[in-house]
Amino acid sequence: MQAQVQTKKGGMFVEIDVDAAILEEQNRDARKIEAEVGALGEVCKDVAQLVDDQGLELNKVEDHADQGERNVEQAAQILKEASGLACSARWKCFWIIVVALLILIILFCVAAVVIAVVVGVVKGKQ
Repeated sequence: MQAQVQTKKGGMFVEIDVDAAILEEQNRDARKIEAEVGALGEVCKDVAQLVDDQGLELNKVEDHADQGERNVEQAAQILKEASGLACSARWKCFWIIVVALLILIILFCVAAVVIAVVVGVVKGKQ
């Protein structure tokens, strides 16, 4: 199938024989390319959405990492304070034991003196 097309070239009309089958094939190819470009546009949209979603996930991970860092710093401070309190408590226990021992020694001394006095009074009456 051949068709003749008139076109104006250089101010005069020229007839060109064009094969209709070639035009049909080119038209089909153009529609196919158009459909593929549309599909490629959809793929690009999907990829853009995935990139956006991944960006949001990365932001969440970064936020959680920052929160974790703050929690670790706070825990370190609390442990430092607890260590100081534990040391202070050990010193308090040490001094309580020392005072208790001194009181016991004084009580034993007083008891020894009282016993000596009582024994001396009892021997003196005999």
